[in-house]
Amino acid sequence: MKKLLFITIVLLVISAPSYAQFEGNMKIQVHDRSNGNSDVTDVSLTTTKDRIFIESGQKVNVVSGIQSDGILIRNDLQDFVFRTDDDEALKVSKSDLDGLIKLIQRFQGQSSGSESKEKFDWENRVEETGNTRTMHGYHTSEIKLKGENEDQYVSIWLTDQIKINWGLLLDFWYESGENFTDSDVPIELVLNRNSFPLMMDVYDEGEVVYSANVTGINTGSFDRSVVELSDNVRLIGFTDMMLNMFRQRR
Repeated sequence: MKKLLFITIVLLVISAPSYAQFEGNMKIQVHDRSNGNSDVTDVSLTTTKDRIFIESGQKVNVVSGIQSDGILIRNDLQDFVFRTDDDEALKVSKSDLDGLIKLIQRFQGQSSGSESKEKFDWENRVEETGNTRTMHGYHTSEIKLKGENEDQYVSIWLTDQIKINWGLLLDFWYESGENFTDSDVPIELVLNRNSFPLMMDVYDEGEVVYSANVTGINTGSFDRSVVELSDNVRLIGFTDMMLNMFRQRR
């Protein structure tokens, strides 16, 4: 259940359809209250016609030794750019990523076999509550994702008035990402083509332990420059990164 809750929150920002592009900026706040924590992470999501920039208030590990606080998805150039510093970024093309995923899958297949994955129990685990509300001017409906007992569930408020073309990110997930989660994670509920979540609360023993909520939406004078790379930014290629990693381990 814990894995389900964590992944559901992380995937808040990758949950929209591949048409009728929304252009604007969203501010998202993720609050972790589990195990006595009170950690808050601010996330900024900016979308334009062909590009998406996701910026986090905390750096995360991309690969060993490399951290990033922002990812630029360039659907027009078919690549991902991870910001590693103010003047440096890691560029990963779709072909590079496809090759890496195939290598990982081959390794996993050798170690764990080719067992078929159990399907998620949609009929008994997902409930449309019928509850509705307006958030930031958008009509939303509530979906409840049931956990192991009545006190464990995820409440997700979806709107069908925001649709984003995630392009490469969505393609990558459908082609490869689903192989890295178990059947307890109903990715299709988030990676759907009809809605976007504006609020999500994760309950454990009747208390909210995680929340991920859109706190503001700007479709007017938002900063479009964040989806462009400055001439001062040095791009590190995927091959160069892998070679450096191997050198460091020798």
